[in-house]
Amino acid sequence: MLFLRARTGLLATVAALALAASPAWAADSFKQRVNDLTKAVDTLDSQARTLDASIAPGRGILSREMATLRFQDAVYDFMLGDYERAGEAFFSLVASGVLTDAGLHSDSEWYLAESLFRMGNASTAEGQYQAIATNRNHPFREDAVRRLLELYAVTGQTELFYEVYRSEILSGKVAPSPLVSYTVAKAFYTQGELEKAREQFARIPAESEWYGRGRYFLGTIDVAKESYETALPYFVEVSDLPPQTVDDRKVQDLALLAVGRLNYELGRYDDASSAYIRIGGDSEYLADKLYEQVWVHVKQERWAEALRSVEVFLLGFPEHEYTARLKLLEGHLHLQQEQYEPALVSYEDVISDYTPVRDRFADLASTLDDPERYFQRVLEISRGELSADGALPAYAVAMMLADDELARSLSVYEDLVRQEEVIAGSDKLIAEIEEALTRSESVGGFGEIGYQASTNQYMVLQTELDVLFLEEEWLIKNSPNKRMAEEIEPLVIQRQSIGERLAAQGGAGGSTSEGEEQPKPKSWTAEERVRIELTTEVKALQARAESLIDKSTNPSVAPELQAEAALELEEVEAELTEKGEALTEAGGPLEGDLGNPGGGGSIARSSSGGWAIELSRELQELRKSYEPYRPAGDTGQAALMIARFDGMYTTLEHNTEVYAEILDRVATAQSDEMAKIRERFDFEIGQVAKQKADIAATKTEVESVAVDLTREGFARLEDFFSEALLGADVGIVDVFWAEKLQTAERRERLAEERNELIEELESRFSLIRSKLGEERN
Repeated sequence: MLFLRARTGLLATVAALALAASPAWAADSFKQRVNDLTKAVDTLDSQARTLDASIAPGRGILSREMATLRFQDAVYDFMLGDYERAGEAFFSLVASGVLTDAGLHSDSEWYLAESLFRMGNASTAEGQYQAIATNRNHPFREDAVRRLLELYAVTGQTELFYEVYRSEILSGKVAPSPLVSYTVAKAFYTQGELEKAREQFARIPAESEWYGRGRYFLGTIDVAKESYETALPYFVEVSDLPPQTVDDRKVQDLALLAVGRLNYELGRYDDASSAYIRIGGDSEYLADKLYEQVWVHVKQERWAEALRSVEVFLLGFPEHEYTARLKLLEGHLHLQQEQYEPALVSYEDVISDYTPVRDRFADLASTLDDPERYFQRVLEISRGELSADGALPAYAVAMMLADDELARSLSVYEDLVRQEEVIAGSDKLIAEIEEALTRSESVGGFGEIGYQASTNQYMVLQTELDVLFLEEEWLIKNSPNKRMAEEIEPLVIQRQSIGERLAAQGGAGGSTSEGEEQPKPKSWTAEERVRIELTTEVKALQARAESLIDKSTNPSVAPELQAEAALELEEVEAELTEKGEALTEAGGPLEGDLGNPGGGGSIARSSSGGWAIELSRELQELRKSYEPYRPAGDTGQAALMIARFDGMYTTLEHNTEVYAEILDRVATAQSDEMAKIRERFDFEIGQVAKQKADIAATKTEVESVAVDLTREGFARLEDFFSEALLGADVGIVDVFWAEKLQTAERRERLAEERNELIEELESRFSLIRSKLGEERN
């Protein structure tokens, strides 16, 4: 029977459809069937109340469950560092106001601001932080104030920084917690207000996690004033603090580097070496440690140790920015130890390696390419995207990126290019959204709610027909009037007619009120069309099977006609099984918008429940026509059954009105949400246009300044490699000169030894000659 669909949905599974059409179903107890219908009515009533509550005013475009899931996904993206994706999700949640939980909404506002801040979108992030800071009850208000101070310090908005500092910190509105003190101090430090920064850093208590960083900055302030003796204890203190986090380890290693450098400047080379030794081999500052150790050894004239340190560095960091400096030093150290052959090899390697690098930097420093082409070349070099012929060695690229002004100019130009790409992407997105808004028929969760309400509205009417069918059977079986079936046959025909119209409404999309725009046709794939056609055929076979069951079991029908209906029922059941299996293989009933294959949308697309109200009223009039055939007076069980029927009718009629109201409210809410979306969309269009104008106005100036800075940076690199080549040339001369001097000294020493030998021989021969003369005499 059709009432089974109240439990399984508008499109039941094939198994349930087959069950509904089988003779076994007819053998079910009448009481069980009434109980099943009662449960179906209760389910529809419960769903009506749930849906009615789900579209309360201010709910937004998503249901609460959908909004919560989107929030959780966005937090996950944020934790993974995908700030762009997270920011988009949090923006939709904040702008739509769908998170009815105040805590989740506040969290979304904060995450949105943080996503923008970490993406480098300072101006938009500033607006979000300001919005949070103006809400005195916002749980992240103090965090927003802290971020604003940091943002204003980094972007150089000094006046705004002091305005927030005076109004929030000095006034006591935001308590100077260790984190706030650290942030304010760092902001002062960034602006060059060193004494104010010192005062704030000194306030951080020893038990705070920010204590070590605060002490480190106190040391850097003294270093900036060249007060090395007073700076050293701060760094020593930080280096002795036990690290608790990865960031603490970084601060500790930086402090050890500072201790080493200060002792180097103060001439305490052994103390410097002791500090460098404490930096572990897994430190991210290992290259700095090894490089600075080399110069400590050089200062101590420990040439062999310095040479070993250089060799260790070049093995471990062949592509570092320090590599070019140490290759030349390697030759000098060999020369210092009178290792002339290795020194000569080192100097010749420097000349062969550095000459093309010097020439490439010279070309980049003097080229007159237009800015766009020029920066395209530079960016390709910095990213290692050139072929082997045009590429620079990795250590030269590292030196490029380590040059502050050159790196800054490249960053500025990349930001400019990125902004232009974002604007282009925004224009494309605007066009896509404009098209979507123009042809949109539903908004977010409202489409889902509208579909469910339309589906349940259909189910309510179908269930009401099922109750009426059950009452017909009950009247016939329990009436002493043997001609009851014949008497109520016109009512049965009328009920069947209403059922056919309801089925047509569900399959073809239903009627629309005069002047209401017809839903737009949906484009189906070939596979979807097959599924829809099979679904329609299964529904038709089910309806036919129900009619045959009715006919074959109706005692008022002639026996021969009942037999014919039973035979036909077997054929319909076989075909239903075949179509059901085909539907299962094709993927099952198609969920969602079930419009017919070539026509408009289904009942779920209808924006009004007016048709259902009219059909429900027609059903009410029909069921009143059955009342005269009910047993008169209080007949015990009969009265209870009639009461159950009437209770189900009352509930279902009320549900029809509720679902009609829900559909009307959905339509109104969708209209309101579309207006909000359009308003926000128009605002964003204006912002994109403003950014586009700003970029166009500043592009030429930015490109000019960036090109000048970049060329100056390449000129500095050219000078470095020119000096290195000169140093190598001088080194080669020194090697040959040292070897020449060594040869000359050897010759002079041999001459002296020869003269000494001759003198000795002369002395001996003189003695011999004198003795020979005496003998002759």
